[in-house]
Amino acid sequence: MAGEVLEAEAEVLTLDYTAGRRDIIAAVGTSDMHALSALTLDRLHQRDVITRVRTHLVTEYLLQGDSWRLDILTDAEIRSIPVARAPRARAARSVSDTLAQILFEELYHDGRASTGHIAERAGVSTQTVADAISTLRHSGRLILRTDVARVYTGWPVSAWYFLQVPASAIHLLTQRLGEMHEVRLAAAISSEYNLAMAVWLRDLPDVNRFETLLEKAIGGAAVVRDRAVVIRPGTHLGRSLDNSGFATKIPPGPHRFDSM
Repeated sequence: MAGEVLEAEAEVLTLDYTAGRRDIIAAVGTSDMHALSALTLDRLHQRDVITRVRTHLVTEYLLQGDSWRLDILTDAEIRSIPVARAPRARAARSVSDTLAQILFEELYHDGRASTGHIAERAGVSTQTVADAISTLRHSGRLILRTDVARVYTGWPVSAWYFLQVPASAIHLLTQRLGEMHEVRLAAAISSEYNLAMAVWLRDLPDVNRFETLLEKAIGGAAVVRDRAVVIRPGTHLGRSLDNSGFATKIPPGPHRFDSM
């Protein structure tokens, strides 16, 4: 099965089985173009179960899932959440590749991993680990997030949209898309389209209703060229999912920290 072949590739971060012109949509993270071509042009083309590959290169993320909220907390509850600590004044301004790799691997497996556990593996002090985490988070290289199975969210339907937008309008749309609660991901891409979006919806009829809302929100500046409804999730951020979206297996970790 093509999905099983893709799920076995370490570079495949997210995989959805979809209805429409595409049977599968996979989000892939690689360290460089050489690694991407090795995956898409070499390894995948050698598998008989994969008959066609279409690649859309992400040039910029406009919105990502780490900023999406269920909107169930009160303002007081939100204010009570501690903010990420800024790096100490005496903290090293850079993190070695070796320590960064260990941090990504450990936190990828368990976002609650203690600094003591990581320090023991890395052979450094707990303060060095804490400083490294703060530095990586402050720089944006490390993002900690919590995801939830869609069955518990009230947004059980997921869909992908591929749009053509005037190049000059893409960044102007970012704020408007951010105000649309359905949008989980928006990315500028280089292909026959220039904008891709992943959205969560209340029910199946909302697939079409969302397009109407989109047209009103952005004033007809965008044209939806294609859409694909997710009929089953396969993998999300490296975690294998069952039919209900529950994580069933956690792989060892990303093959390289710079692919995350």
